[in-house]
Amino acid sequence: MPRGNREGMQVSSGGGTNRFNPNLIIPWNTVRMGSEEFATLKWLGSEVVNDELTDISEYHAWRGDVNGKQQFRYVYCSTKNAYTDENGKRRQIVYGDCELCQSADPQTSRTMTRFNVWVWCYAVYHTQQNPRLNRYDDAEHWEHKKVGARHYYQEKIMKPQLLQMSGRLREAFQAYYEMQGEIKDTVFDVQKRGTPPNITYHVSPTQIPIPSEFDEDIRTISGELPDIEKVASEQITEWEFPVLGSSSAEGAEEEFEDDTAAFQAAGGTF
Repeated sequence: MPRGNREGMQVSSGGGTNRFNPNLIIPWNTVRMGSEEFATLKWLGSEVVNDELTDISEYHAWRGDVNGKQQFRYVYCSTKNAYTDENGKRRQIVYGDCELCQSADPQTSRTMTRFNVWVWCYAVYHTQQNPRLNRYDDAEHWEHKKVGARHYYQEKIMKPQLLQMSGRLREAFQAYYEMQGEIKDTVFDVQKRGTPPNITYHVSPTQIPIPSEFDEDIRTISGELPDIEKVASEQITEWEFPVLGSSSAEGAEEEFEDDTAAFQAAGGTF
């Protein structure tokens, strides 16, 4: 049961392209923040787990050498991710045996549960200015913002994003849902704290003023999002992300030699 709710979900997909645009590549559209930074986002689903916008899947933690560089990414396990159909038959989401399950390295062969969910991200508040600034012509200057007693640099997002969660972060949202009895359309500040391997998250209703003028547009877009199960399993890797207002990525475009280079530049943490 990788997708939280398998009923009533239409399949969406994106077409191919030879150019890599930050509003097109899905790995470029995941919520990303550093330690002591936070993202302001709206929860689009009705529940945390049992929802058509949430996927719960098993992944391998893969480490390896790619072109002389050490790489890390979470790899979807085709063997363990399956569901039982209406006839009681086990069906794999992605057909074929998972090679990493056969690894002699126990850290590689074992899997961990990760959660993928579509959210609407308004902005990410960073502790440092845009590192791309003065290096790339399309890099945007992030606006300085004071939130409470702390100072941040605001990267405007204003589009749907994929929130990739460990069990610990999922539990924070689940605790809010169980306490309040609802979560849909709640806007949260999600803060990342600590350094690996001691990472924690703090989740609370936002303290940032959120404009309501885009609410109807956000509801419309949330009904058009790609199938979360196919996104989590990398069967869908591209989608034209609609941007409301303006964002830091709007108008930016880069060229890469192939999909691998683009995904590595995007973080490649599926």
